[in-house]
Amino acid sequence: MYCNSCGNKIDERYDTCPNCGMRVKNVSNVNTVSEYVPQKPLGMKWYNFIIWVQLPLSVILSIWYSIKAFAGTKYSDSYFGNMTWDIYREFDGLQALDIFDAVITLLLAGFMIYVRILLAKYKEEGPKMLYIMSGICIVLNIFLFICYVSIAQGTMRINSFLGLDMSAYNSTFITTIIKDSIFLWIDVKYFTKRRHLFTN
Repeated sequence: MYCNSCGNKIDERYDTCPNCGMRVKNVSNVNTVSEYVPQKPLGMKWYNFIIWVQLPLSVILSIWYSIKAFAGTKYSDSYFGNMTWDIYREFDGLQALDIFDAVITLLLAGFMIYVRILLAKYKEEGPKMLYIMSGICIVLNIFLFICYVSIAQGTMRINSFLGLDMSAYNSTFITTIIKDSIFLWIDVKYFTKRRHLFTN
């Protein structure tokens, strides 16, 4: 028999198509060789990029970032060395915000692993959890950006202290927010067209 979604030949023992995950045991979803009408298969490159590159890499980077924040090496610089404790003395509340940021980032890494498992198993709630994860990342980065800027009281004060250039730090937040927003938009468009594949 053949899958109605992607046209892949399927062994009659399978309940779902091993190529695209579409449920095939329902008679309406299965065509015999004689009545099979080829359909243009949907590309799965973005899906494969998400589950094999984007999510695993995001988990690794999130854990690395959290370790740096907990260890106090987040503000290390090759020219000035580790200035974390000087910066914490200068800016009240910054250390607490860094710890909060590290804990939330670790929790997000766990959520990313959960989302990756759902998507890899073609679970129905997989794409929805991906949207929620992206939305949390966007809201969290906006919140942290506002908090860091308000604690530093703008870039002028922190620039004058130990010669730090916070404009690069601020632009990282803004770039991340824009990137996550674009990825969310792409994900919604992409998975809406492939909703029928996530039925487990």
